[in-house]
Amino acid sequence: MQPTERFSWEETEQRLTELAETAEPRVDDERRAFTARLPNGARIRLTPPLVQAIPADVSTAAQYLDALPPDLELRVVMLVQAGAAALGLYSDGELIRHKAFKKYVTRGNGRYQGTHLKTKGKSRYGSRLRLQNARSFLEEVNERLAQWIDEEGEADVVHYSCPVRLWADLRRAKVAFPFDEEATPLHKIPLHVHVPTHEELRRVWYEISHGTIEHQAVEQD
Repeated sequence: MQPTERFSWEETEQRLTELAETAEPRVDDERRAFTARLPNGARIRLTPPLVQAIPADVSTAAQYLDALPPDLELRVVMLVQAGAAALGLYSDGELIRHKAFKKYVTRGNGRYQGTHLKTKGKSRYGSRLRLQNARSFLEEVNERLAQWIDEEGEADVVHYSCPVRLWADLRRAKVAFPFDEEATPLHKIPLHVHVPTHEELRRVWYEISHGTIEHQAVEQD
């Protein structure tokens, strides 16, 4: 059995075209990959890069290739956790803007202060400080993204990783969330993300901008 191969977004058309020349790739049930059986009986699973999801109305390789854009355009990557964020702006795959920062917003047990104060009150100085930092943290995320939009133009796609409750807080922060879901696709990154840092931002971008080809040996009778 051959090892799993990785390929960049730019190679997607070539890799899928080559596979289609020898087999009939079809979208799997999870709509995450194309699977095919080669003439020798071996199976191949080709998972396209996550930056270009398989559209809901696509079932064949030809349909997917027809919908494949010529470049990655302008894309935002947002990695946001309680008190830590790593933001990146990519132009056709090149990182042109980035920012990573942290704030003190969690209690000793790691619980997000914005959640804690909904049930425990605001009596202690540490709690008030964490709440203030939590608010300013969300505002800084939105301010930074809005600045990039003003300077570089509207993003074509946003890829984000953020806890559900924090994502809701981000979208109703005092500084307005700079994206309109009706105008800009917001794609949740289906990967485990570590504490956001510049290095983690680069790792996540690599993972979502590269696909995989998995080979399965010929089945023996």
